Amino acid sequence: MRKARVWVVTVVLISIFSTQISLAAVTPGVKCSKLGAVATTGGKKYTCVKSGKKLAWNKGVALPKPTPKVTPTAIGDPAGAIGGTPTPTAQLPVAGDPPLKSENCGYGNFYYRMNNGVIERSFYPDKLFTPSDTRTNLDFDPIRVKAYETIRAHLSAAQVAPQIDFHISPNFPIDVLNPLKQQLKAVTEFWSDRFQVGSHMQATFLTEKDTELIDAANTLNSVDAKWVMDTYLNPNNFGMTKCGWRSGIAGAHVLADGKNSGQVGYWIVFPTSNSSRDWDPVNLPHEFTHSIQGLIWNSNGVMGHRDEWVAYNFTEGGAQTFGTALAFPNIGWYNDEINRKIMDNFLGGPTAAKVIPTTTAEIILMLQTSEKNDNAAGSTWAYTVGFHLWEWLIANYGFDSYWNIAKGISSTQNYDATVLKVIGKTRSELYIEAAPYILKQFRLALKN
Repeated sequence: MRKARVWVVTVVLISIFSTQISLAAVTPGVKCSKLGAVATTGGKKYTCVKSGKKLAWNKGVALPKPTPKVTPTAIGDPAGAIGGTPTPTAQLPVAGDPPLKSENCGYGNFYYRMNNGVIERSFYPDKLFTPSDTRTNLDFDPIRVKAYETIRAHLSAAQVAPQIDFHISPNFPIDVLNPLKQQLKAVTEFWSDRFQVGSHMQATFLTEKDTELIDAANTLNSVDAKWVMDTYLNPNNFGMTKCGWRSGIAGAHVLADGKNSGQVGYWIVFPTSNSSRDWDPVNLPHEFTHSIQGLIWNSNGVMGHRDEWVAYNFTEGGAQTFGTALAFPNIGWYNDEINRKIMDNFLGGPTAAKVIPTTTAEIILMLQTSEKNDNAAGSTWAYTVGFHLWEWLIANYGFDSYWNIAKGISSTQNYDATVLKVIGKTRSELYIEAAPYILKQFRLALKN
């Protein structure tokens, strides 16, 4: 057994020694012993060839460099895990991107929250919120920039805002109540010069579970509020609770009855199953704009909610323009929200409203259709083409141009006559001038 071990070791040593001698001898032109023999060394492959009367190694051929083999690693696997499949890193959305597809319905939503009194936005309901936007005015149409900045720059001449009397249901979601109260305070101060000194306004916050606070002294129409509650309570209306009505249903008008008649009353019914992720910053300032319209028209004896008195696109489009501008601290979010609304209406609105305009003639037809609250295309477009119409007007004629039209409508001066008096153009001429801008913005929004 001992001799066998010695023999094995001897054979191994001889083999190693012989290999080293053989490799050392592989040099071009040096004698080799067997025709066709192949040897590799120094990154080259040599072949034993016949050179004259003797055998010798040729010049050799360079071998290709081996490519390192990469073992793929799956994201989430331990480093170097065998068999993992590499997955591209998901690209996070950036400022200017459309909202991510909604988990419930519609085109999609941006998510907002109040953080220490500052509004923040995210593409996600629970992460990556930011208080700012990286885009500048140069990224948007000058008309849009001018209208937005004109509205935001308005300063109330009044020193004191109306006192807000709150009526709050005990089960109203606190994480929704706080941003709404902050917004209400801000918009009341913004519009304070439209109120008489010493005025009060009523603010009622309801859920579908409360009926005791439905009172005509605080809400314009208790029947409407009860209908909203019944809709939320119906389990078959899940889509409305989580989709179109997810941010609550609200109103703000001049109270017609009860001890607070003549005061502004804001109310909202918000479903208890929803939370701050469902808060829509445009909702409250939009509705509050209606109360400012109402204060003017009540004093003029005008039934502003009826489109035979006032074009529906003036009422709703104006509220959408001012409401969106007051909701957001930067023009990027303002721009994104109106584009989102255009897309949402295009995808989920009435069939007649699913139009991609390509000419100014089509825009003018949309404007004419939106003059009536027809519960179809007209009602839908009033918020979008109407938004752009009054945005164009404010950019070209100033903040007061819209409100001078509102003030001029009376029992002795109709809507058309008022438009002509304020801007020196007929309603039709206004549509023709604004149509190219509106067409441009619709095409930009609908390309998404």
